[in-house]
Amino acid sequence: MNHRAAAANSIPSHYRPGSLKEHLRIIPTDGNINLKLTIMSTSSLALEDAITQLSEAIGSPVSFASVVSIVLFDFVVEENITEVINKLGLNLEDAAAFLKAARRSETNVIPFR
Repeated sequence: MNHRAAAANSIPSHYRPGSLKEHLRIIPTDGNINLKLTIMSTSSLALEDAITQLSEAIGSPVSFASVVSIVLFDFVVEENITEVINKLGLNLEDAAAFLKAARRSETNVIPFR
């Protein structure tokens, strides 16, 4: 998380707003599964700063947990999506929606890792 947090502000330029909304619908942050992450304070500040941009991009308020989820979503897109979908145990409809949402927008900006 620490190495991706600084780029959280740029995520809206890589995805359609509907894709980010769809991710949050499929994998909500208000569920009954808790995750504990230890991150650096600078990463926490970067994620907090991204709340405004992501909220504006999506058109509705997002929480800190939603920003973390979206950053992890961006990571998953860059990794083997099929393997992750199988591990998430998504039903066929949600798996198809996840794959559709996981496509990056066409852009002339090349993201750096």
